[in-house]
Parts: sequence; C-alpha cells; structure tokens
Amino acid sequence: MENLTIDFNENIDCHKNIDHHENIENHIERYKNIDLEAIFSNHCPDIISSQKIMLSSVVIPVINIDGVDNILLEVRGNKLKHQPGEISFPGGKMEADERPIDTAVREFCEELMCNEDSIDIISRLNQYIAPNKGIIYTFLGRVKNIDLGISNDEVERLLLVPISFFKTAQPTVIMNKVSFEPADDFPFEEMRIPKDYFDFKVDNEVIFYKYENEIIWGITAYIIRDFVSKINL
Repeated sequence: MENLTIDFNENIDCHKNIDHHENIENHIERYKNIDLEAIFSNHCPDIISSQKIMLSSVVIPVINIDGVDNILLEVRGNKLKHQPGEISFPGGKMEADERPIDTAVREFCEELMCNEDSIDIISRLNQYIAPNKGIIYTFLGRVKNIDLGISNDEVERLLLVPISFFKTAQPTVIMNKVSFEPADDFPFEEMRIPKDYFDFKVDNEVIFYKYENEIIWGITAYIIRDFVSKINL
C-alpha cells in the first residue's frame, strides 16, 4: 500500500489563487453535496502519522529438534550498520506493492539462505507498533530442512531457544521515562497553552530475557512475550 503524501505549500498556493468572488462561490458549490459513499466505497485504510511510517515484517520461526519446539532466532552480524550483534527474528522492510506475508517469507529465505519450501506460515500474529519506527507485521511459521550452521553478512549465527523457556521465565522489566521537548519556536502564545503543557514524562517499558549467556530484549522480546502468551496447554 502506498502512503499518500500531501504538499501543504501547494494547497496554500491553491487557496491564494481563489481571489475572485465568483471563483470562491464555485469552490464552495463544488463541496456542497459530496458523494462520500462513492468516494470511500473502495477505500483502503492507511495510517495517520506526523512522520513517515516504515512497514516491516518478521517471522517467528519454530523448529522442532528431538521433539522440542524451539524459536529460531538470529544473532545479527557484527558489521551491520544497525543493531550489530543483537538477537532478532528474520525479517525486514516491506518493498513497494509487497504484502506483509510476502516480505516475511522473502526476508526469511534471504537471511537464512533457503527456499520457500523451508517455511510453512501457520498464522499471522499481532502487529507491533514501534515508537518512532513504524509497524512490524508478525507471522508464525514452522521451519523444516534448514542448515542451522549458516553464517553470512547479516547473520553471524542462529540461536535456538525452547518455547518452554519463555513460558516459565519471567523477563526483567525496566521502566524508562520519555519526555517531550518542544522546539524553541513552538507557538505557545498563539495556541493559548502554557509553556509547561508538555512538562510530563511517559513510562516506556523495556523487557529483557536472559537465556544462558544471551540477552533477548526490546522489540524481539515484546513479540516473543505476546506470542507465548497465546500458548496455553
């Protein structure tokens, strides 16, 4: 889905050109009886945001080893520009006109150097809203016939963690404080609001799982916690 980009300066110039009474009346007449039903009959909902939203997809890959279901995670390459050495799911940014599930499968195959036959998507799971980063679509998949010893520029190594670990372990929870700092030229007087209007802090939860000598935290940990909360045997 393509995002709609609006040039506000262009809209302002457009209104400046309506400088005759007749043009103004025509402009008003045009918007008197709007056929909203026709305009929105095939509307595809998008996202309202003050910033450009990045859409990504990941797979929660589950692989059975000797009768034990494990979540298959990646240890990211140390030479990567973003989050080197951290633990994450296979996944990445959606390309233009690509469906979330297509992104998830494509990224899985690229990073784990396999073909689509190696992953069976079971279900789409909850999507994660990443503050100031975007939306991450998540999919549950069953993995088969894969080389667990792979290593490439993106993936230093693979990490297997039993689902049972996440069902019994309680993550460490740290509450950070996030504050809002208005710009120096923020129009407080024009908006008739006091300068202490934004003088508050918001709690921001960060969670950590420690498995053996590995730390699984942040977005990956959030997605895992939500996933395993759905498994009640």
